[in-house]
Amino acid sequence: IRCPPRRALEPRQPLSSNLAPACPLAPGRQPRPHSLRAHACLCAGKFDIRISGKGHELLVSEVANTTLKEPRVGKNIPTVAKLTQGEVIKFAGGAAETMRADGMNVLMEGRAQTLDYVRTPHRFELTLAQPLIIGQRRAAQRMMAAALVALKDQPEPTPELVKAALKGELTKMAEA
Repeated sequence: IRCPPRRALEPRQPLSSNLAPACPLAPGRQPRPHSLRAHACLCAGKFDIRISGKGHELLVSEVANTTLKEPRVGKNIPTVAKLTQGEVIKFAGGAAETMRADGMNVLMEGRAQTLDYVRTPHRFELTLAQPLIIGQRRAAQRMMAAALVALKDQPEPTPELVKAALKGELTKMAEA
């Protein structure tokens, strides 16, 4: 299967009004007051998800390995997922279709029970023999992201500085 060639889009251009029912850039659709809004957009030449509302204005790519991996977020995912699963699936499916139409191959990650609702002729499932690896990977991502923040003022951090930053973050995580 060959995808159509990529077409040039302007940075920060909304992809489609049907992806973001509460998107402030979608004409004729008003968000509920005090609600969070998310929409897919092309930012700095990359597809991303912009979240705005309740005092937040951010891109998912900027917090994917930090805030979104924190325990306070992870423990609330089942509750939020139960209440918003249909909306999330519709949003993810629409965003994936828009990216595919732009010439990208899209791979979705998630629980099989959720992804079964995404319409696609192409489906496969990867499983792990040791599911604990998922938690270890998530902890490593959080540790690495926090260490990067700690080292941001170092133009060329040495391996010793990197190791010390990682060790410090591991200690913080163990004490939490």
